[in-house]
Amino acid sequence: MISLVFLACLAQDPLGEDVDKAIANLYSDRHSESDLAKQELVEIGRKSVPKLLAELEKPREAEKTKQIRARRLICEILGHVRDNSQPVLDALTARLTDTEEYGWSIAAAAAGALDMIADERAVPSLITALTSKQAESDKWLKYHCIHALGVMRTASAAEALRKALDDEGVAQVAGENVHLISAAAADALGRIRDKDAQEGLGKLLSKNDKNPYTDQTVAVHAARALERIAGESKGPLEGDQGGITATLDQWRTWWAAEKTKKDVATTRRRIEEVAAALETYKRDQGKYPDILLHLKEKPAVVTGTWPEGGYYKGEIVDAWGTPFVYDTTGDDGAAVDVVSRGNDRRDWGKGDDADLWNHDRWKTVRLEKSRKAMDAILVALKNCNEAQGRYPDALAHLTGKTAPAGFTTQKEWPKEGYLTALPTDGFGQTFSYTRPGKYLEPFDLVSWGADLAEGGADENADLWNHDKWKAPRVEETKKKMDAVAKAIEFFRKEQDRYPAQLADLAKKPPYAKKDKWPAEGYVKDIPDRDAVQDAFKNPFVYRVPGTAGEAFDLISLGADGREGGAGPDADMPLKK
Repeated sequence: MISLVFLACLAQDPLGEDVDKAIANLYSDRHSESDLAKQELVEIGRKSVPKLLAELEKPREAEKTKQIRARRLICEILGHVRDNSQPVLDALTARLTDTEEYGWSIAAAAAGALDMIADERAVPSLITALTSKQAESDKWLKYHCIHALGVMRTASAAEALRKALDDEGVAQVAGENVHLISAAAADALGRIRDKDAQEGLGKLLSKNDKNPYTDQTVAVHAARALERIAGESKGPLEGDQGGITATLDQWRTWWAAEKTKKDVATTRRRIEEVAAALETYKRDQGKYPDILLHLKEKPAVVTGTWPEGGYYKGEIVDAWGTPFVYDTTGDDGAAVDVVSRGNDRRDWGKGDDADLWNHDRWKTVRLEKSRKAMDAILVALKNCNEAQGRYPDALAHLTGKTAPAGFTTQKEWPKEGYLTALPTDGFGQTFSYTRPGKYLEPFDLVSWGADLAEGGADENADLWNHDKWKAPRVEETKKKMDAVAKAIEFFRKEQDRYPAQLADLAKKPPYAKKDKWPAEGYVKDIPDRDAVQDAFKNPFVYRVPGTAGEAFDLISLGADGREGGAGPDADMPLKK
C-alpha cells in the first residue's frame, strides 16, 4: 500500500516552486532581491524558460515601473541562458521595438539577449532594429545590434554598419559613457572583413576619442579592423603607447595612399563617363557643348532633341572636388580634352599627382612641343655664339634688345634679340640651362618632362641637348645595384628571408624580427641611401623569387626607363 507521505512527495515540485518564487521576486522593490532572483533563474537555466516566456507575455498594467524592470530582467535572463529555441527568438525579436525603459529599454535588453544567443535566425530583425529611428536615440539598442551582427559575421549588415561608423554617440549607464558606437561599428566591420568599409575606417584613424569599455581610442579600433580586412599587421596596437602611435602612423600613411588610389580610379571613371556623354551630345547637337555644365543643364540654343535629365547625371569635378579642365581646341591631339589636375590640383606632376586625361595623344604632342622649343633655343644659342664668340650666361639674355651687362660683343646685338620670346617646353616650363655643361659640353639644356622632375620614362622622360649625361649614370647605376644587392643579402642573413620590396630595406616592415633591425636600416652603404631608384631616378625592377632559378632579380631599365632599348637605354640586370 502506497503511503500518504510518498504521495505527498510526488505532489511536490521544488524546482517549479523556486522558479515561480524567483519570477515573483523580479518585481521586488529591493533591487538586491530582484538581482538575486535573476541570478537564480540564470543558474536554473533552460528549465525556467517556459515560465519566463509566459511571464513576458502577461499583460500587466498596475505598478508599471516594476513591470518594465521585470521584463527587462527576463530578457537579460534569456540571453544568459542562451536558449536559441524558436519561441525564445520570437519573444526577443518581438521586443526589439519596445521603447519602455527602466535603466535602459526593453528593446535594448532584448537586443543584448540576442547578442549573447548569437543565432543567425535573428539577423533580419537585428538589421531592422539597427536601421530604425529608435536606434538613433537608443544607443544601447544600437550597440547590441552592432555587436551581435559583428559576432555572427553578418555580411548582409555591412552597409548598415558602415553608416554606424559616422555615429559619434555613446551607450551610457547612469550618465557614464560605456561604449562608443563608432568603435563598436569598426570592430564589427573588421570581423566581417568588409573591404568597402576601408574608407570609413580610414577616416577614423585620426579619431582620438577613447572608448571607455576598452580604454582604447577609436583610431585603434579602426586600425584593428583594417588589420583583419587587409590581412596584415603594421605593428603593435596594445602595450607601449609609443609603439601604438608608430603603428597608427603606419596605418594613416597606408590609408592616405589607398585613398589616393581610390580617388584616381574614381576620377578616371568620371572622365570616361564625361567623355562618352560629350560624344553623345555631339552626335545629337552637331557639336560639343561650350561648357561641361551643358551636359547636365539645357543650353539656350539646341539643335536636336534634348533628352530628359540631360546627357550626364554624374559629377563634373574630379574626386578632389576640382572642376575638370575642358578644351575643344584640339591642340593636344584629340577633338576634345577632359583633364583632371590630379591630387595636387596643379598642372602636370608625377605619381599620384599626375594629370589624368581622357586620351593619351597629348603625350606625343607635348613631347614634340618640347623638341621644337629646344630646337628654337639651340638655334638662337648657336647664332649668339657665332656672332658674339660666346654663349649667354642665362637663356633670358637671348630675348634682350641689348647685349647683357659685361657681355663684350663682337658684332652688333640684334635689335629684337636672338629670340623674340623664350619658348617653354611642352609642359609650360622654362628649360634648365647650365653653362658650362656638366659633361664637357659648352652648356646643358634640359626639359624635365611632365613630372617636372629629374628622371622618368615616356612623358616624364628628360629631354637633353646631348646624350653625354647617360654614360656616367650607367656606371653609377651599376655601382648602386651592387650596393643594393649586398643590402638585400645582409637583410636575408639577419631576417631569414628576402625583403618583400626594396622599400623594406629602409623602413622596418611588420614581418621583421623585433630584435634584429639596424639603426639606419639596411641602406647605410647605398649611394644616396635610396634603395628603390637607379641613377636615372627610375625604380629598380625587383622580383623575389627571381627568374631562371635566381633568388631574386634586380634590374635597371636604363636611361629611357622602359624595357628593351640599346646602348644607355638598354636594360641592366644585376651581374652576380
